[in-house]
Amino acid sequence: HVTLIQDGSVSAADVLLLCTGYNFRYPFLEGRQLGLEIQDHVMTPLYRFLTPPAFPSLFFIGIVKMVCPFPNFHVQVQFCLAVLDGSVALPSCSQMEAEVRREQQEKLARGVEHRHLHMMQLEQWDYCEALARAGGFAPLPPVVRSLYEEVWRQRGVHPQRYRDLNYRLVSDTRWEARN
Repeated sequence: HVTLIQDGSVSAADVLLLCTGYNFRYPFLEGRQLGLEIQDHVMTPLYRFLTPPAFPSLFFIGIVKMVCPFPNFHVQVQFCLAVLDGSVALPSCSQMEAEVRREQQEKLARGVEHRHLHMMQLEQWDYCEALARAGGFAPLPPVVRSLYEEVWRQRGVHPQRYRDLNYRLVSDTRWEARN
């Protein structure tokens, strides 16, 4: 297989993987008064990366990037359910918008590019903890972070084989490798 590279050079390749990224597009919401702006892989304002302040009973689960997906989404769903059942009272629309603006300005001031405002990486653990605290439910057990960090470490050490490794959760604080 021959691949043409943007600079005009040619290279042999076994696999060509095209990654276009994720574009937010919700045609079924067009014309609604949601107050959302979608640009450059960012949808804003979303209070706690979940709900548009102008429509606080609508939730976008999984907008955050660079996270341990299913535990993160589980915590988001629990928070949303707490909002919907009345256990959590959200701030006013203007307060939510101000919080989103402040958080985005802090990230931009730290050098985060606008298109990466939904990226969490290490911030994901504090984010999940804050949602659990605000929602009044149990936070993720420490074993989730520990195992995520081990898999991330293995990914760096064995990028071709890390997915072949298996683990078993032993308790809320401990996991073990399985053969």
